[in-house]
Amino acid sequence: MSEGAIGLSVLLSISVLSALVFHWRIAHFKLASFGAAFFSAVAFQIAAYLRAGHFDPFTIVGCVVGGVVALVIAALVGLPFALARRNAKSSDAS
Repeated sequence: MSEGAIGLSVLLSISVLSALVFHWRIAHFKLASFGAAFFSAVAFQIAAYLRAGHFDPFTIVGCVVGGVVALVIAALVGLPFALARRNAKSSDAS
């Protein structure tokens, strides 16, 4: 496996796990999505620092690009949570 593929799989793993935790603990969809994306981007850069021993010169660019990818993942992971909460709220109102 190439270094780029490993990095992408680490970013995807961190993003999915953080999105699951954030959407499970925070009911507000946008807040949970942006929180998970921010956490994922920062955690990925910290993991890259720990592996390389130094920050990459393009860490800020990596945070932005990783944050966008993580935001898309967080929104997709959060959709079932939002739908389940909406269905639970509508069934409670009946």
